[in-house]
Amino acid sequence: MEHPEVTRAVMVPFTKVAAGILRFADIEIVGICDYREEKVGKTTKELVGDDVPELEIRPMEDLEELLEEAEWLIWTKEVLDEDVHYLKWREAVDEAVVKGVNVYNMGRLHMVAQDPNWKLEAHKRGVQYFDTSDPELYLEYLHYGMKAREEGVNADVVSIVGTGRRTGKFTTLNTARRILEEEGINVRSVGTEPSSLLTGSEAMVIPQVLPMAHAAGTVYGAVKKLDEEYEPDLILVGAQTGVTADPLEVGTGRGGSLAALTILLGSDPDRMVVATRPELLNGLQDVVEVVTLLTGARVQFVSVNGKDYSEEEVREVCERIEDEFGLPAADPIKMEEEFRDLVLDLIAPG
Repeated sequence: MEHPEVTRAVMVPFTKVAAGILRFADIEIVGICDYREEKVGKTTKELVGDDVPELEIRPMEDLEELLEEAEWLIWTKEVLDEDVHYLKWREAVDEAVVKGVNVYNMGRLHMVAQDPNWKLEAHKRGVQYFDTSDPELYLEYLHYGMKAREEGVNADVVSIVGTGRRTGKFTTLNTARRILEEEGINVRSVGTEPSSLLTGSEAMVIPQVLPMAHAAGTVYGAVKKLDEEYEPDLILVGAQTGVTADPLEVGTGRGGSLAALTILLGSDPDRMVVATRPELLNGLQDVVEVVTLLTGARVQFVSVNGKDYSEEEVREVCERIEDEFGLPAADPIKMEEEFRDLVLDLIAPG
Protein backbone atom coordinates (compact mmCIF):
# COMPACT_ATOMS: atom_id res chain seq x y z
CA MET A 1 0.00 0.00 0.00
CA GLU A 2 1.30 3.45 -0.90
CA HIS A 3 2.30 5.53 2.09
CA PRO A 4 -0.12 8.41 2.72
CA GLU A 5 0.70 12.04 3.49
CA VAL A 6 -0.13 12.69 7.13
CA THR A 7 -0.50 16.35 8.09
CA ARG A 8 -2.83 17.08 11.05
CA ALA A 9 -3.28 14.25 13.52
CA VAL A 10 -4.42 13.11 16.94
CA MET A 11 -2.28 10.47 18.64
CA VAL A 12 -3.54 7.70 20.96
CA PRO A 13 -2.04 6.70 23.37
CA PHE A 14 1.11 8.49 24.54
CA THR A 15 4.05 6.10 24.03
CA LYS A 16 7.74 6.25 23.14
CA VAL A 17 6.62 6.08 19.52
CA ALA A 18 4.43 9.16 20.07
CA ALA A 19 7.40 10.93 21.66
CA GLY A 20 9.51 10.10 18.61
CA ILE A 21 6.87 11.55 16.29
CA LEU A 22 6.78 14.77 18.31
CA ARG A 23 10.56 14.99 18.17
CA PHE A 24 11.26 14.03 14.56
CA ALA A 25 8.12 14.16 12.36
CA ASP A 26 6.89 17.14 10.37
CA ILE A 27 3.28 16.65 11.42
CA GLU A 28 0.92 19.02 13.23
CA ILE A 29 -0.26 17.13 16.30
CA VAL A 30 -3.53 18.72 17.44
CA GLY A 31 -3.88 16.57 20.54
CA ILE A 32 -2.97 13.40 22.40
CA CYS A 33 -5.35 11.13 24.33
CA ASP A 34 -4.63 8.29 26.72
CA TYR A 35 -6.61 5.88 28.87
CA ARG A 36 -4.04 5.41 31.63
CA GLU A 37 -4.35 7.47 34.79
CA GLU A 38 -0.59 7.92 35.13
CA LYS A 39 -0.48 9.71 31.74
CA VAL A 40 -3.67 11.80 31.68
CA GLY A 41 -3.22 15.39 32.79
CA LYS A 42 0.54 15.43 32.33
CA THR A 43 2.31 17.31 29.55
CA THR A 44 4.59 15.97 26.89
CA LYS A 45 7.47 18.04 28.29
CA GLU A 46 6.96 16.45 31.71
CA LEU A 47 7.06 12.98 30.20
CA VAL A 48 9.75 13.45 27.55
CA GLY A 49 11.70 16.66 28.05
CA ASP A 50 12.03 20.14 26.66
CA ASP A 51 12.85 19.11 23.09
CA VAL A 52 9.23 18.40 22.08
CA PRO A 53 6.13 20.61 21.66
CA GLU A 54 4.15 20.96 24.88
CA LEU A 55 0.74 19.27 24.82
CA GLU A 56 -1.43 18.07 27.66
CA ILE A 57 -2.37 14.39 27.60
CA ARG A 58 -6.16 14.31 27.59
CA PRO A 59 -8.60 11.53 28.55
CA MET A 60 -10.24 9.31 25.95
CA GLU A 61 -13.51 11.13 26.53
CA ASP A 62 -11.98 14.10 24.67
CA LEU A 63 -11.07 12.09 21.58
CA GLU A 64 -14.29 12.92 19.70
CA GLU A 65 -13.64 16.64 20.17
CA LEU A 66 -10.03 16.40 19.04
CA LEU A 67 -10.94 14.36 15.97
CA GLU A 68 -12.96 17.36 14.76
CA GLU A 69 -9.64 19.18 14.24
CA ALA A 70 -7.70 16.27 12.77
CA GLU A 71 -7.35 14.55 9.41
CA TRP A 72 -5.71 11.47 10.88
CA LEU A 73 -5.83 9.32 13.99
CA ILE A 74 -2.40 7.84 14.73
CA TRP A 75 -2.62 4.80 16.99
CA THR A 76 0.89 4.56 18.48
CA LYS A 77 0.95 1.46 20.68
CA GLU A 78 2.61 -1.44 18.90
CA VAL A 79 2.09 -4.30 21.33
CA LEU A 80 -1.47 -4.82 22.59
CA ASP A 81 -0.47 -7.26 25.31
CA GLU A 82 -3.36 -6.50 27.70
CA ASP A 83 -7.10 -6.54 27.10
CA VAL A 84 -7.40 -2.83 27.86
CA HIS A 85 -5.00 -1.93 25.04
CA TYR A 86 -6.95 -4.00 22.54
CA LEU A 87 -10.31 -2.59 23.66
CA LYS A 88 -9.09 1.01 23.53
CA TRP A 89 -7.52 0.37 20.11
CA ARG A 90 -10.88 -0.77 18.77
CA GLU A 91 -12.66 2.11 20.45
CA ALA A 92 -10.31 4.71 18.97
CA VAL A 93 -10.36 3.27 15.45
CA ASP A 94 -14.15 2.89 15.55
CA GLU A 95 -14.57 6.51 16.55
CA ALA A 96 -12.24 7.76 13.85
CA VAL A 97 -13.83 5.74 11.04
CA VAL A 98 -17.35 6.80 12.05
CA LYS A 99 -16.29 10.45 12.02
CA GLY A 100 -14.60 10.09 8.63
CA VAL A 101 -11.06 10.54 10.00
CA ASN A 102 -8.23 8.58 8.39
CA VAL A 103 -6.42 5.95 10.48
CA TYR A 104 -2.66 5.36 10.74
CA ASN A 105 -2.41 2.14 12.72
CA MET A 106 0.80 0.99 14.41
CA GLY A 107 -0.60 -2.08 16.15
CA ARG A 108 1.93 -4.77 15.27
CA LEU A 109 -0.29 -7.85 15.23
CA HIS A 110 -3.62 -6.02 14.91
CA MET A 111 -4.43 -4.53 11.52
CA VAL A 112 -7.31 -2.49 10.17
CA ALA A 113 -7.02 -4.30 6.85
CA GLN A 114 -7.86 -7.60 8.57
CA ASP A 115 -11.25 -6.36 9.82
CA PRO A 116 -13.88 -6.60 7.03
CA ASN A 117 -16.32 -4.32 8.88
CA TRP A 118 -13.76 -1.55 9.20
CA LYS A 119 -12.75 -1.95 5.56
CA LEU A 120 -16.38 -1.67 4.48
CA GLU A 121 -17.08 1.38 6.65
CA ALA A 122 -13.85 3.05 5.53
CA HIS A 123 -14.81 2.53 1.91
CA LYS A 124 -18.31 3.94 2.49
CA ARG A 125 -17.00 7.04 4.24
CA GLY A 126 -13.96 7.66 2.05
CA VAL A 127 -11.59 6.98 4.93
CA GLN A 128 -7.96 6.05 4.27
CA TYR A 129 -6.20 3.57 6.53
CA PHE A 130 -2.59 2.51 6.72
CA ASP A 131 -1.25 -0.44 8.71
CA THR A 132 2.47 -0.18 9.45
CA SER A 133 2.61 -3.97 9.77
CA ASP A 134 2.59 -5.56 6.33
CA PRO A 135 3.01 -9.36 6.17
CA GLU A 136 3.45 -9.18 2.39
CA LEU A 137 6.16 -6.50 2.36
CA TYR A 138 8.78 -9.09 1.42
CA LEU A 139 7.24 -9.34 -2.05
CA GLU A 140 8.23 -5.72 -2.74
CA TYR A 141 11.85 -6.30 -1.76
CA LEU A 142 12.42 -9.90 -2.87
CA HIS A 143 14.00 -8.90 -6.18
CA TYR A 144 16.24 -6.31 -4.54
CA GLY A 145 17.35 -8.79 -1.90
CA MET A 146 18.44 -11.24 -4.60
CA LYS A 147 20.34 -8.48 -6.40
CA ALA A 148 22.03 -7.43 -3.17
CA ARG A 149 23.31 -10.97 -2.61
CA GLU A 150 24.76 -11.02 -6.13
CA GLU A 151 26.07 -7.45 -6.41
CA GLY A 152 26.41 -6.16 -2.87
CA VAL A 153 25.68 -2.56 -1.89
CA ASN A 154 27.73 0.50 -2.90
CA ALA A 155 26.89 2.70 0.08
CA ASP A 156 28.41 2.16 3.50
CA VAL A 157 25.83 0.60 5.82
CA VAL A 158 25.72 1.50 9.52
CA SER A 159 23.47 -0.60 11.74
CA ILE A 160 22.11 0.59 15.06
CA VAL A 161 22.23 -2.24 17.61
CA GLY A 162 20.50 -2.31 20.99
CA THR A 163 21.50 -3.92 24.27
CA GLY A 164 17.79 -4.11 25.16
CA ARG A 165 14.49 -2.25 24.97
CA ARG A 166 14.28 1.51 25.50
CA THR A 167 17.94 2.11 24.82
CA GLY A 168 17.39 5.03 22.44
CA LYS A 169 17.87 3.16 19.15
CA PHE A 170 15.28 5.26 17.32
CA THR A 171 16.63 8.53 18.73
CA THR A 172 20.16 7.48 17.84
CA LEU A 173 19.27 6.78 14.21
CA ASN A 174 17.22 9.93 13.67
CA THR A 175 19.63 12.25 15.47
CA ALA A 176 22.55 10.81 13.52
CA ARG A 177 20.66 11.27 10.28
CA ARG A 178 19.92 14.92 11.05
CA ILE A 179 23.57 15.59 11.83
CA LEU A 180 24.73 13.97 8.60
CA GLU A 181 22.14 15.83 6.53
CA GLU A 182 23.23 19.13 8.05
CA GLU A 183 26.74 18.35 6.83
CA GLY A 184 25.48 17.75 3.29
CA ILE A 185 25.97 13.99 3.42
CA ASN A 186 23.66 11.94 1.18
CA VAL A 187 22.25 9.67 3.88
CA ARG A 188 19.19 7.40 3.76
CA SER A 189 17.67 5.10 6.34
CA VAL A 190 15.75 1.87 6.75
CA GLY A 191 13.61 2.26 9.85
CA THR A 192 12.26 -0.59 11.93
CA GLU A 193 9.89 1.42 14.14
CA PRO A 194 6.27 1.87 13.00
CA SER A 195 6.75 5.64 12.85
CA SER A 196 9.78 5.39 10.55
CA LEU A 197 8.07 6.62 7.38
CA LEU A 198 6.60 9.56 9.29
CA THR A 199 9.97 10.61 10.66
CA GLY A 200 12.06 10.65 7.51
CA SER A 201 13.15 7.12 6.68
CA GLU A 202 12.71 6.11 3.04
CA ALA A 203 11.95 2.48 3.90
CA MET A 204 10.42 0.66 6.84
CA VAL A 205 10.62 -3.02 7.71
CA ILE A 206 8.74 -4.51 10.66
CA PRO A 207 10.27 -8.02 10.67
CA GLN A 208 8.03 -9.64 13.27
CA VAL A 209 5.08 -9.93 10.87
CA LEU A 210 7.06 -11.28 7.90
CA PRO A 211 7.57 -14.96 6.99
CA MET A 212 10.77 -15.89 8.82
CA ALA A 213 12.43 -17.20 5.68
CA HIS A 214 12.12 -13.78 4.04
CA ALA A 215 12.61 -11.36 6.96
CA ALA A 216 16.39 -10.85 6.74
CA GLY A 217 16.21 -10.75 2.95
CA THR A 218 13.55 -8.05 3.15
CA VAL A 219 15.86 -5.85 5.22
CA TYR A 220 18.70 -6.42 2.74
CA GLY A 221 16.32 -5.75 -0.14
CA ALA A 222 15.26 -2.45 1.40
CA VAL A 223 18.92 -1.45 1.78
CA LYS A 224 19.61 -2.37 -1.85
CA LYS A 225 16.58 -0.45 -3.13
CA LEU A 226 17.70 2.73 -1.34
CA ASP A 227 21.22 2.17 -2.65
CA GLU A 228 19.98 2.03 -6.24
CA GLU A 229 17.38 4.80 -6.05
CA TYR A 230 19.34 7.44 -4.12
CA GLU A 231 23.02 6.47 -4.56
CA PRO A 232 23.71 7.54 -0.96
CA ASP A 233 27.04 7.81 0.81
CA LEU A 234 25.60 6.14 3.89
CA ILE A 235 22.58 4.02 4.79
CA LEU A 236 21.50 3.81 8.41
CA VAL A 237 19.49 0.77 9.54
CA GLY A 238 17.40 0.78 12.71
CA ALA A 239 16.90 -1.96 15.28
CA GLN A 240 14.37 -3.71 17.49
CA THR A 241 14.78 -4.81 21.14
CA GLY A 242 18.26 -6.24 21.87
CA VAL A 243 20.47 -8.88 20.31
CA THR A 244 20.71 -10.80 23.61
CA ALA A 245 17.01 -10.43 24.52
CA ASP A 246 14.73 -13.44 25.12
CA PRO A 247 14.24 -15.11 21.69
CA LEU A 248 11.01 -16.70 22.88
CA GLU A 249 9.24 -13.39 23.48
CA VAL A 250 7.05 -13.86 20.44
CA GLY A 251 3.48 -13.93 21.71
CA THR A 252 3.41 -10.17 22.21
CA GLY A 253 4.83 -9.47 18.76
CA ARG A 254 8.13 -8.16 20.13
CA GLY A 255 10.24 -11.06 18.95
CA GLY A 256 13.17 -10.51 21.30
CA SER A 257 16.62 -11.27 19.94
CA LEU A 258 15.09 -13.08 16.96
CA ALA A 259 13.88 -9.75 15.57
CA ALA A 260 17.07 -7.92 16.52
CA LEU A 261 19.38 -10.47 14.89
CA THR A 262 17.19 -10.71 11.79
CA ILE A 263 17.58 -6.98 11.19
CA LEU A 264 21.29 -7.00 11.98
CA LEU A 265 22.16 -9.90 9.69
CA GLY A 266 19.84 -8.60 6.97
CA SER A 267 21.52 -5.20 6.96
CA ASP A 268 25.02 -6.66 6.43
CA PRO A 269 26.68 -3.62 8.05
CA ASP A 270 30.09 -2.11 7.47
CA ARG A 271 29.99 -0.48 10.91
CA MET A 272 27.71 -0.49 13.94
CA VAL A 273 26.58 1.82 16.71
CA VAL A 274 25.45 0.19 19.95
CA ALA A 275 22.65 1.90 21.91
CA THR A 276 22.37 1.22 25.63
CA ARG A 277 21.19 2.53 29.00
CA PRO A 278 23.45 3.07 32.02
CA GLU A 279 21.81 0.21 33.92
CA LEU A 280 22.60 -2.24 31.09
CA LEU A 281 26.37 -1.79 31.03
CA ASN A 282 27.01 -5.22 32.51
CA GLY A 283 25.79 -6.77 29.26
CA LEU A 284 27.53 -4.34 26.90
CA GLN A 285 30.65 -6.45 26.35
CA ASP A 286 28.57 -9.50 25.43
CA VAL A 287 26.61 -7.48 22.88
CA VAL A 288 29.74 -6.03 21.31
CA GLU A 289 31.33 -9.47 21.03
CA VAL A 290 28.19 -11.08 19.58
CA VAL A 291 27.53 -8.47 16.90
CA THR A 292 31.20 -8.30 15.91
CA LEU A 293 31.42 -12.09 15.62
CA LEU A 294 28.21 -12.36 13.58
CA THR A 295 28.88 -9.54 11.12
CA GLY A 296 32.63 -9.07 10.95
CA ALA A 297 31.95 -5.35 11.26
CA ARG A 298 33.18 -3.22 14.11
CA VAL A 299 31.35 -1.12 16.67
CA GLN A 300 32.14 2.54 15.98
CA PHE A 301 30.77 4.03 19.19
CA VAL A 302 28.16 3.65 21.93
CA SER A 303 25.04 5.82 22.16
CA VAL A 304 23.79 6.20 25.74
CA ASN A 305 20.16 6.86 26.62
CA GLY A 306 20.57 8.89 29.81
CA LYS A 307 16.98 10.13 29.94
CA ASP A 308 16.58 9.38 33.66
CA TYR A 309 20.04 10.63 34.65
CA SER A 310 21.70 14.00 35.12
CA GLU A 311 24.22 15.23 32.57
CA GLU A 312 27.02 14.70 35.08
CA GLU A 313 25.94 11.10 35.67
CA VAL A 314 25.70 10.44 31.94
CA ARG A 315 29.19 11.81 31.35
CA GLU A 316 30.54 9.53 34.07
CA VAL A 317 28.87 6.56 32.38
CA CYS A 318 30.40 7.49 29.03
CA GLU A 319 33.84 7.79 30.61
CA ARG A 320 33.37 4.36 32.15
CA ILE A 321 32.45 2.88 28.76
CA GLU A 322 35.57 4.31 27.18
CA ASP A 323 37.79 3.15 30.06
CA GLU A 324 36.35 -0.37 30.37
CA PHE A 325 35.40 -1.20 26.80
CA GLY A 326 37.66 1.03 24.73
CA LEU A 327 34.73 2.58 22.88
CA PRO A 328 33.83 6.28 22.69
CA ALA A 329 30.34 7.06 23.98
CA ALA A 330 27.92 9.98 24.13
CA ASP A 331 24.27 10.75 24.86
CA PRO A 332 22.60 12.24 21.74
CA ILE A 333 20.47 14.61 23.84
CA LYS A 334 22.68 15.59 26.78
CA MET A 335 26.03 15.51 24.99
CA GLU A 336 25.15 17.02 21.62
CA GLU A 337 28.62 18.19 20.58
CA GLU A 338 30.33 14.94 21.53
CA PHE A 339 27.62 12.89 19.83
CA ARG A 340 27.91 15.02 16.70
CA ASP A 341 31.65 14.37 16.50
CA LEU A 342 31.12 10.63 16.84
CA VAL A 343 28.48 10.61 14.11
CA LEU A 344 30.67 12.53 11.70
CA ASP A 345 33.39 9.93 12.25
CA LEU A 346 31.01 7.41 10.65
CA ILE A 347 31.78 8.89 7.24
CA ALA A 348 35.53 8.87 7.78
CA PRO A 349 36.21 6.08 10.28
CA GLY A 350 39.72 5.77 11.66
